[in-house]
Amino acid sequence: SPTWGKLASALAKAQGEMGSVKKTGTNPFYKSKYADINDCIEVALPALSKYGLALSQGNKFCKESGYFIRRMHKR
Repeated sequence: SPTWGKLASALAKAQGEMGSVKKTGTNPFYKSKYADINDCIEVALPALSKYGLALSQGNKFCKESGYFIRRMHKR
């Protein structure tokens, strides 16, 4: 559909501008570093916003998949 085409185009442009995510979290059990959700959001939001995309963490819980993140965009 035209709406999905616009969404896919905006997402592709945003992803093209996203840089690497810094791994600031530390897992002492495995002695490893990881990128937590805040690290990911810090990289993603500027590019998503530039192309009219947004993230909104829902407060709905699904027994099968857990919590979800919803994509939103302007028409």
